[in-house]
Amino acid sequence: MNSTINDLLTYMEANLKLTDKAVELTHQLTYGKEDGFGMGLGWMINTDERGVRYFYHDGNTKIGYNTLCVLYPADAYGIVIIVNDTIDQRQVGELENIIRHQFLMHNQ
Repeated sequence: MNSTINDLLTYMEANLKLTDKAVELTHQLTYGKEDGFGMGLGWMINTDERGVRYFYHDGNTKIGYNTLCVLYPADAYGIVIIVNDTIDQRQVGELENIIRHQFLMHNQ
């Protein structure tokens, strides 16, 4: 699969604005808890320490990179991390937490 940064930004924007009914459908909980971890159509869903719902998908290709895409529609931003390494996926999540906390501190 080939894509560009602009494609990814367009995809993120569509998922943050939710102006398309098909995209909105992917954010509906199909399995799990309303106030905790669950699954939508193509997204994992959870709530952060503030109780704010977020959507994410991650992956490790085992052939050279790890990825993480996290969307915070209530806060109108998303974070994408693409690491050119097959490090532990947990480390990618930790990096996202650092970025998110810095973002929240500077936008209060």
